[in-house]
Amino acid sequence: MLAKNDTSAYVITKDIIEFLSYDPYMNDPEKMGGSITWETSAVRKWLNEDFINTCFSEEEQSMILETMVVTADNPKYGTSGGNDTKDKLFIMEYDEVMKYFETDEARKAVAPANPEHSSYFLRTPGREANMVLNVAADGKFVKDEAGQNVWYTSGIRPVLWIAI
Repeated sequence: MLAKNDTSAYVITKDIIEFLSYDPYMNDPEKMGGSITWETSAVRKWLNEDFINTCFSEEEQSMILETMVVTADNPKYGTSGGNDTKDKLFIMEYDEVMKYFETDEARKAVAPANPEHSSYFLRTPGREANMVLNVAADGKFVKDEAGQNVWYTSGIRPVLWIAI
């Protein structure tokens, strides 16, 4: 549990649950150089459609709170975070990771199915509009705050607010 108030708790998976491209379609030569944000990402769609319906019962889904998700601009390069969204499941952004996981060691995650590939995506954009921040297996940010291309595969660690 990351945070708690009188009615809800903010939680994150301990482990990486899946490996996906943030947006595999951006590797299409016609789309290269385009932009992607959390709002339009394949990861957002997968979490809030496929994953939630496959992994949670209707009762469990009713306990997951819809959250206003704000994605800040890249802290170093100013790349736009895009529009705010309302989601039940999402991934952390840079500021949240820095708040809740203050050290490289605390930021590390495990991928039980593939422990050697333990990096995971954040929703914060990278240096370019087709890049996204990523936490490496050693808990450091990939390429500082520049990030990696959105069509690369990385881990997913969902966060959510649940009613208590």
